[in-house]
Amino acid sequence: MAITEIILTEILQGIREDRDFRKVKDSLLEFPVLKPSGVDTYVRAATVCRDCRKRGKTPRKTVDCVIAAICMENDLALLHIDHDFDIIAACTGLKVLAA
Repeated sequence: MAITEIILTEILQGIREDRDFRKVKDSLLEFPVLKPSGVDTYVRAATVCRDCRKRGKTPRKTVDCVIAAICMENDLALLHIDHDFDIIAACTGLKVLAA
C-alpha cells in the first residue's frame, strides 16, 4: 500500500480540526509516498485523458489523470470511491479496486 502526494493533500485539506489533522497526517505518512517520476508522468496523464476522450468519456479532474498515471507507472492498483477512476480504468491500463 502507498499514497501519492496529491492524495495526501486532498485528504488533509478536508480536515477541519487541528487535532484530527495531525492524527490523520501522522497515520498517512506511515505509508510510502509516491511522487510523479517527472515530466513523463504528466505526459502520461495527458495521454490518459486523451484516451478517455477518444472513447467518449472525459474524466472531470486533471488530478485524477495524474493519480492514475502515477499508479500505472508503479504498476499499482488504485483503491477508490470515485467514478472517474472506473472511467479511466475502462479506457487505459489502470488497475482499480472499488471501496
